[in-house]
Amino acid sequence: AVVSTQSGHYGRGETRKERADMSTTDNTILPVTVVRGLNDRVYEKRKMAALEVERIVRELISRNDIKQVKKVIDMLVTNFVLSQNPNAKKGGLIGVAAAAIALGKDIGLFVSEIVSFICY
Repeated sequence: AVVSTQSGHYGRGETRKERADMSTTDNTILPVTVVRGLNDRVYEKRKMAALEVERIVRELISRNDIKQVKKVIDMLVTNFVLSQNPNAKKGGLIGVAAAAIALGKDIGLFVSEIVSFICY
């Protein structure tokens, strides 16, 4: 059963804190925990965040939400890959790689977004 509250709908077994951790940042569809993970100095945390990026992109592709996939890739490139922070840059690169893996055969639709940062 889904419980409706003032701040949204919670799925079965999902607590308010878990839902808060999954909230998205203002300018993206990525959860705050993923953004924090991609910025982390510890490789394992960046890796776990990238796996979540892969899951999100797979879900978006399954819903045929091309616009949101482009937003995710653009956000990874502009906010992470092009960052001066080395940990954010590494997180962005692993995030873009995870998104590319998730795209699979549909990667051709996003080549320009994925390789755009090479020209900078």
